[in-house]
Amino acid sequence: RVSGWIRLSAFATDTFIMAGLASLGRLLAPVFPRAATWWATRCSHLWCRVGCLCFGVRRVVHGRLPRGVFLAAANHLSYLDILVLGSLWPGVFVAKHEIERWPLFGVAAGTAGTIFIDRDVAREVVAAGRRVSAVLDSGQPVTLFPEGRITAGASVLPFLPALLAPAARGRVPCHAISLRYDTSEPGVDPATQICWPDATPLIPHALRVATMRDLRVMVHVSEEPLISDDRKELAGRLHAWVAARFRPMTAPDDAEPSCAP
Repeated sequence: RVSGWIRLSAFATDTFIMAGLASLGRLLAPVFPRAATWWATRCSHLWCRVGCLCFGVRRVVHGRLPRGVFLAAANHLSYLDILVLGSLWPGVFVAKHEIERWPLFGVAAGTAGTIFIDRDVAREVVAAGRRVSAVLDSGQPVTLFPEGRITAGASVLPFLPALLAPAARGRVPCHAISLRYDTSEPGVDPATQICWPDATPLIPHALRVATMRDLRVMVHVSEEPLISDDRKELAGRLHAWVAARFRPMTAPDDAEPSCAP
């Protein structure tokens, strides 16, 4: 547990440094909104890369990472998903509004320009859609989790189409992302000790994850973008791609990595 606290302390330091740097970008926002968004996404990208090092997460990527302006839609298993995907490309996240109150993650996400949303409030969904469109128009990617919540990794929930509407209207290229965590440590069940679907307090859970000596995440990326002007069709196709490549977290992982950034 001592090593876990050291890792969490390093992550806290990383978070506050990034938050300070990202805050400088807010000074540019009134005059140079695109430059401010660019700066925030690069600060977030660096925070996530260092965060993966702090938690000891080894990323194993299958497929070529997307480039340019795109929307990435991934299944959601843990708060680590943010660090993993944010470390692979700079961009803006769409996240549930509760994250804004999380220790460390909330500070970093807020200063990095994350679009927070309460999916149960229709007007917030509409407002978030406008912000997603603005980010895409500024030339920056958007990453979101269309399941709407974290799961225990038994299956992939249906994708909610509401926040895919901006990508559908603008015929923005969308990439499906399948995530799955694994470890070789004896006695560790990834579905209960890496996933975070229940009411376990964040810090004790993060401390338990930070003490792990072997933590891998398999990231499958759709190399061919999906494009559709129908948000429901887009949601269905993205979900089908992710579900076809996802294996339950309790199953042994014998996949060979294609590359490890």
